[in-house]
Amino acid sequence: MEPETRITENPPPAIRPGSDIEQRTNPIGFGSKVVCWFTSVYNGAETARRFKGKVGLGSGLLNLLVAYFIVDVISIPIYFLISGSTPPGVTKEIFFLLVIALQIVGLVSWLAISFLSHLLATYMGGQGSFSELAGLLTFPQSGVMILNLFFSWIPLLGGLVQLVLGIALVVSEVNIIKEEYSISGLKAFIAWLVPAVIATLILVGVAVALAVTLYASIPRMVTMPPPYY
Repeated sequence: MEPETRITENPPPAIRPGSDIEQRTNPIGFGSKVVCWFTSVYNGAETARRFKGKVGLGSGLLNLLVAYFIVDVISIPIYFLISGSTPPGVTKEIFFLLVIALQIVGLVSWLAISFLSHLLATYMGGQGSFSELAGLLTFPQSGVMILNLFFSWIPLLGGLVQLVLGIALVVSEVNIIKEEYSISGLKAFIAWLVPAVIATLILVGVAVALAVTLYASIPRMVTMPPPYY
């Protein structure tokens, strides 16, 4: 009898994480991304590993826009409920324009900081993607925005929570840069710190300019001399 011939099939090729095939076979819904807004606040490295090759500028922009929308829908009515009106000398039109302007500044800052961090991390020997870094950074940023919204109204405790969340955000973003570019923690911190300082100085300058402009636009009350009899 002739020996039986067995036909063996070649095993399927391994699916590379972050590839188009992996994204189609293992998609991550937006609901899961929203959950990661909050888990990334205390575990940025795990978020970077999970979403490696799955996020970019588009998904990052969506994260921030949704977070901005949630904050505006909740905070603006509460503000008017507590204060009853806009700040003195500021019309409702100007108030809403300021809200939109601040969000545009936030988006520009996000892109600028991400790009500068990418340049610095690459200069220090790291290898990563600017668009992916920008998308990853929006996860803890969105989570901190929402958490600050709910805790900032609490006297004393709100300030303490904001401080803790601010520190957690820094640690999370540094870990994301470290994971994305495979560099040391010190290099990742430098890649985070330098753009953050530059952006802060620019934002302070813009805020001062806006405050001066608004102050100058407030109509002054002219004191009329008393009538002479």
